[in-house]
Amino acid sequence: MGSIKKYNSIYIVVLTLILLFSFACGTGSKENDNLDAKTAKGEAGNNPYTCGVYFGSIGCHNCEGVAGIMVKELFEQYPRLVLVVYELEGYSENAEAIGVYNSKYRAGFMIPVLIFNSTNKNAGGDVLERKVRDMVAVAEGNECPLPDGSIPFSKLDINSLPGYPQIWMKDRLLMKTGKEEVDSKVLHNLMTAESIEDYIKTIKTESYSPENNQLVHNLAYRNAIRIGGWIFQWGPYFESE
Repeated sequence: MGSIKKYNSIYIVVLTLILLFSFACGTGSKENDNLDAKTAKGEAGNNPYTCGVYFGSIGCHNCEGVAGIMVKELFEQYPRLVLVVYELEGYSENAEAIGVYNSKYRAGFMIPVLIFNSTNKNAGGDVLERKVRDMVAVAEGNECPLPDGSIPFSKLDINSLPGYPQIWMKDRLLMKTGKEEVDSKVLHNLMTAESIEDYIKTIKTESYSPENNQLVHNLAYRNAIRIGGWIFQWGPYFESE
C-alpha cells in the first residue's frame, strides 16, 4: 500500500513539473489538423448541446486569450456550447485530471488544452487561438468527453466529474468548491433553466457575493448563490465596459 502512495506522489510531482514548464512555454504545441466535421462529431447525433473539456490556468498568459475568444465570441455564436473547465493553479486534483484525460485523448500537456474527442483536440496558446473557432464549428452536438468515454451533457452526472471542475455556458458559471454533492438534476436546471430567478425560488440556496472569472480578464458576474459544494454565478459583464 505504501508503494502505491509513493508512486502516486511521484506521479503528481512529475505532472506538476510538466505543467509548470507548460506555463512558461505554452505558446505552441503539435497541431491537430484533423478537424473533419464527420469524425469530429463522433456519435453525438441529435444531442442538443455541444460539450468539450478545457484546461487552463491563472498563471498562463495564453490561456486568457483563448478563454476570451470563447466568452466574447463562441458562447454568443453557440448558445448551447458547454465547457467543462479545469483551473490548474492551486488544484492538485485538477492536475491529476489533466493526466487522466491525456492518457485517453493524447492532447498533450501544453496548456491551454481543449478536447472535444479523440480527433478534435489541440493544445498550446498559439495553436488554440488559431484553431478554437474551427474546433467548435465542427463539434456541434459533441458529447462530453470523459476519462472513460463520452456522454451527452443532458445525461452527465455533474457530481461524477473528477477534480474541481467549472461548467461554463453562455451567461452562467457553475464551480465546484467543496465535497457536498447536489442533485445533478438541480445543477443541470441551474445551467439550462429559461428563468434562473424563477428556478432558484424552488430550491434551497445560500447568498453569495459574486467573484470575477479568474481565467478571463475583467469578466465579472452580477449574481451568485451557493448550493452545497457548488457556487453558481450568472449575469456576466466586463468591468471595463
